[in-house]
Amino acid sequence: MEKKISSKESIIDLIKNLSFKSPGSGGGTIYQEIPFEEFAINKSRREENISRLKFIEKTNLKDKIILDIGCNIGYFCFKLAEKGAICYGVDYDEDNIKLAQALKEYKNIKRVHFIHSKFDENFIEELLNKVKKVDIIIFYSAIHWLMQEYHDINIIISLFRKLLNPSQIIFYEPSSSDRAFYPDLLKKNEVIKFLRKIGYHNCKYVSSYYVSNLGTSRQIWMASMNLKKLSEKFYKILKLSKKKSQMKILCGSKNFFVKIINVKTNPRLFLINNDINFIKELREKPYVPFFYGSIPYNNYLFYYYERLYLFPLQEYIDYPPLFSSHFKRNITKIEFVLFKILDDFKRMDIIHRDLNPTNILINKDGSQLKIVDFEFAIKNFREIIVKNNKDKNYLSKSLKNICTPQYRSPGFETLSFDIDRYTIKKVILNVKKINYKSFRGKLLIYLKNKKYFFFYIKKIFKFFDVILRNEYMRSNLFKIIKNFS
Repeated sequence: MEKKISSKESIIDLIKNLSFKSPGSGGGTIYQEIPFEEFAINKSRREENISRLKFIEKTNLKDKIILDIGCNIGYFCFKLAEKGAICYGVDYDEDNIKLAQALKEYKNIKRVHFIHSKFDENFIEELLNKVKKVDIIIFYSAIHWLMQEYHDINIIISLFRKLLNPSQIIFYEPSSSDRAFYPDLLKKNEVIKFLRKIGYHNCKYVSSYYVSNLGTSRQIWMASMNLKKLSEKFYKILKLSKKKSQMKILCGSKNFFVKIINVKTNPRLFLINNDINFIKELREKPYVPFFYGSIPYNNYLFYYYERLYLFPLQEYIDYPPLFSSHFKRNITKIEFVLFKILDDFKRMDIIHRDLNPTNILINKDGSQLKIVDFEFAIKNFREIIVKNNKDKNYLSKSLKNICTPQYRSPGFETLSFDIDRYTIKKVILNVKKINYKSFRGKLLIYLKNKKYFFFYIKKIFKFFDVILRNEYMRSNLFKIIKNFS
């Protein structure tokens, strides 16, 4: 049984026996200041720590759940626990955590918890089993060590997204070092890009402080989703619109778009909520768009999604020259991925029921694929729950029209997994039938026959609309047009 830490001398003896050898530690010494007056260790870093702490202390900390990633010996956890927060610190250096735990025991502090772990999916799962959500994240001088671990910023973004919630705030300090050299992470535009990709749309540079041992300055950023502020902005845009509608979809930035629903007039509200419930459930799956959150505002509901630079598969069927030559080679791979998704649905007892080509989004070469529109999806073979007769009648009427007839399973009413499998088989069959020559031949027929003249003009306009919505298409416009000749 380990001896209980009960005195200052016990702490000092423990420090002598610890090595602090991990890259993010102080190279054999304690990196942070011990935040208790009786220990005169690393007080030279006090000014730096005060600079990093003061912006966090300005927020409401009472009973807030705080996560300090790369907590070291727990300086910020101890300080913020004094203000009423409940703090969790994670660090990969075992000696850092041993000292942090000893200090917690020595001071008998109940509101701090330390975990020796990598910052990975297992840690996040373990944390979210203990707490419902994380209110504040402290991510100071740790990004370069995570980059050294994962070598891919997108993996780090996906980890942070697992912790994301609409009211969350992050305090972020971009960093680099000789042992983990990533200077691009310090650039202002890269910082904003990183935070916004996670979902923090409201990014603010708050301060910088001087690091004496490095002879350089470090930035401190504060970011949040702030969906209320975003919704106010979009509401103003909506009010300026002359055309009133039950639903609008607007692009908010390069990273998200917002679906705006009129609560009073939209009869599909219960279906949209069904869609959201499934997207939330499948949030960690790579084949669904990421859902940031929703907020009500002035009789409207604002739903925030990841913005996807993908096309409906239907557009390949209608306009094959828009896609690269690699697409046709990848059709077998696309088929494999779609059936793998269906197997995943089956394991979770989910039936999509509307997997027509407009709800399968894909990129120009077929290497990226997402499934959207879970409005009519069901789980455990139970029909969508409706609260009143009006919704019941609307659902009954809608079910007769979902999924284009050519892709609709003959046994649709049986609520079987075969519904989706049948639809996907028909979709893939149609995609495989498409070829460039037949498409060009059809256009020539439309051009020669006056009867189809206006139909042809409409198709051309839609064709250029598709091009202008995609960066790749715009840059290769002449090459695409050449495919028609």
